[in-house]
Amino acid sequence: MFGRRKVSVTPEGWYFLLVVLFIVGAAVMREVNLLIILAGMLLGPWLLHWRMVITSLRELDLQRQVPDVVCAMQPFRVDITVHNRRRRLGSWCLTVEDRIGSVNHDSQQQVPVEVLIPYVAAGDSFTASYHWLVDQRGLYQLPALKLRSRFPFGLLQACDKHPLEQTVRVGPAIGTLTSAWRSLLETDRYGGEHARPRQGRADGDYYALRPWRTGDSRRWIHWRTTARIGQPAVKQFEQQHQQQLFVLLDLFDNDRQQPTNPLHVELAASMALTVIQDAWQRGGGELIISLAGNSIHNWSATPSRLLVEEVASSLATLQAAGGLSQGGWEEQLGRIRRGCRPVVISTRSRQDAGLDQLGHDTIWIDCRTDEIWQYFQLQQPQLSSSHARQPGMSGELA
Repeated sequence: MFGRRKVSVTPEGWYFLLVVLFIVGAAVMREVNLLIILAGMLLGPWLLHWRMVITSLRELDLQRQVPDVVCAMQPFRVDITVHNRRRRLGSWCLTVEDRIGSVNHDSQQQVPVEVLIPYVAAGDSFTASYHWLVDQRGLYQLPALKLRSRFPFGLLQACDKHPLEQTVRVGPAIGTLTSAWRSLLETDRYGGEHARPRQGRADGDYYALRPWRTGDSRRWIHWRTTARIGQPAVKQFEQQHQQQLFVLLDLFDNDRQQPTNPLHVELAASMALTVIQDAWQRGGGELIISLAGNSIHNWSATPSRLLVEEVASSLATLQAAGGLSQGGWEEQLGRIRRGCRPVVISTRSRQDAGLDQLGHDTIWIDCRTDEIWQYFQLQQPQLSSSHARQPGMSGELA
């Protein structure tokens, strides 16, 4: 061991040593001087190789770039950069070993992947990429990176460990919403986008003229039309009322006799995130989100990519528990604007929650029933033939 670097003999190196020992033994037993010289000549490349593998890992720095939040069933890219701080001598044929595993499991269940770095010139850097695909949401850890070199003969291997521990939050998988879901939102929509004439503050677009009325501002007078018709005419504006969407995820599992199926919990979390992302892609409006499980998270903002990432980050570790209490329901319903249809995605029925008073305008989806498949579908990831897939997660070189 030299600092953090370890040097070990490869299987090919052991075969080479056995050949050298055989030659030395034959030279001693037969007293053949040429065989002794041959054994010495074979040990020369061995010593040269030992020196080169030690030197090739000196003054090398590693850097890993990985997103903080991703979604399950969607490959995400990991970039590994090797910096060579030496003024002379490059490094050839480097191998970087990376791993990923759930924080709830031991290191033996971490899935490894190896990335080849062909050459890093002196004073230069090289970046290689690969992709991870994680099947389940949760909190995952990427431990220290291991940098190896067997160049040039493959007889010895030097290993250098770089402590670059990082954590990735994996949110639920994102599926697709069916046409029945969009029809459900459009049916009896009270909070949809509409425009109506408004007398008052000009906070919309000018679209027509109308006669003067008491209380109108002089700034709204259209002087050319007033001069032409001989009586005051003012501009009329339309006020845009943006749609408000209220999404509540209720992960309930407080029944010891009949615990909630984990599949239903994952479906509920996936559909909730899919609805939120769909609202962001459609744009506009106001989005109110409430997540209830072993903890409660609330948002009220305009749909955006940052909001989707924050929700996915919270869903990564949200587990089913007591759900939302009666007082919590009343508090959340108080945030809803008049005319908005709440969307409740739950692992229990409306009757089990004791919320019959919500009214028929509330969209309640019980993920324990087949009703969810009418509105939501999960897609299988498109994997190439080179994708080395394993249970829980997999890796692919880019």
